[in-house]
Amino acid sequence: MDLQSTSRSFTVGGAFAHAFGIIAHNFVVFTVIQMAAWIALGAVQLLAYLGGAFAEGQPATALTVAGVIFAIIAGVFWIGLSQALGAYGGLCRLEGRKAGLKDAWSAGWRYAFPSGFIVILTLIATYIGTLFFIFPGILVAVFFCMTVPALVIDKAGFGAFGRSAGISENYRFGLFGFLLLSRIAILAGAFILYSLLMALIGVVAAPFKDGGGIAEAATPAFVAVFLLSGLAAGVVISTAALAFGAAAAAPYVSFRQKAFERSREKLAELFA
Repeated sequence: MDLQSTSRSFTVGGAFAHAFGIIAHNFVVFTVIQMAAWIALGAVQLLAYLGGAFAEGQPATALTVAGVIFAIIAGVFWIGLSQALGAYGGLCRLEGRKAGLKDAWSAGWRYAFPSGFIVILTLIATYIGTLFFIFPGILVAVFFCMTVPALVIDKAGFGAFGRSAGISENYRFGLFGFLLLSRIAILAGAFILYSLLMALIGVVAAPFKDGGGIAEAATPAFVAVFLLSGLAAGVVISTAALAFGAAAAAPYVSFRQKAFERSREKLAELFA
C-alpha cells in the first residue's frame, strides 16, 4: 500500500482514543497471552537455575553465560510479543473486530522476534542520536515509532522503517506530543497499579509476619507471598507492555483508518 492511501487526519486526542480502544477491546485476550509467555519464560529460567545449582562439574562461568544469553533472548521475545500484540490490536480496530485468542496467539508469536529486533534497533538508533545533542535522537524515535505496526498491519517487511518515517510527515510534532504524554501516563499508571497490588499483598501477608518480616523463608506463607509478588509484577509488566504496544499502534491506526474504511466499502459493494 502506498503512502497516498493514508488518512492524514492524525490528532493527539484521536490517537489516545484508538489506544484506549485497542486496550479495552482486547485486554483479556492479550493479557492471557502475555501472562502465559511470562510464566513459561520464568519457569524455564527457574529450571535452568535449579539445574545449574545442582549440576556437578559444570563451570560456573558457562552457566552464567548461558543464563545471560537466555535472558537476552527472552527479553527480545517478550518485548516483541507485546509490541506485536498491540499492532495486531490496531489491525483488529481497523477491521472493526475484536481479537480472538487463537488468531492473536498466532500473530503474537509469529511477529514476536521480528518486532523485538525492530524495537532494539530503534532503541540503539535513538541512543546514538541522543549522543548528538539529544534532538536527533528524538527525531529518530518519532520517525520509527510506528515500525512494528507497519510490519504487522501492512506486512511491510524491512520497508516498515521507511513507511513509519514517511507516513507521519507533517504530523511529527503532534506525534511527539502523543508519544511523550502516553509514556508519562503509562509509567504513572504502572507505578500506581504496582503500589496498589503490593499494598494488597501486604495486607494479606500481615497475619503471617513476625518482627516485621516473614518468620521462615521455607514456610508456605513465605512461598505464597513470593508467588503473589511475582504474579503482581507480571500483571503490572504485562499491562504496561500492552499499553506501550497500543500506544505504538494507535497513531498508525489514525493514519490508516480512511484507507481501511474505503476497502470495507468496496468489499461491501462487491457483495451487495
